[in-house]
Amino acid sequence: MSRNKCLETDRFIVGNCVEVLSRFPEASVDLTVTSPPYDGLRYYQGYEFDAEKIAHSLLTVTKSAS
Repeated sequence: MSRNKCLETDRFIVGNCVEVLSRFPEASVDLTVTSPPYDGLRYYQGYEFDAEKIAHSLLTVTKSAS
């Protein structure tokens, strides 16, 4: 998927969220919902999350509320 194409709907995309979101057009997502690992308070079976990169990626692809 290139940044110039419209997003397909009704499908699952599996992958590293930062890498996948980098292929989305800016402001192309109506709503994002997340449950981040709040400073290690949750156990994710050895997976690590770069919350800052994920948040930036989500902000980039999510449409403005205005």
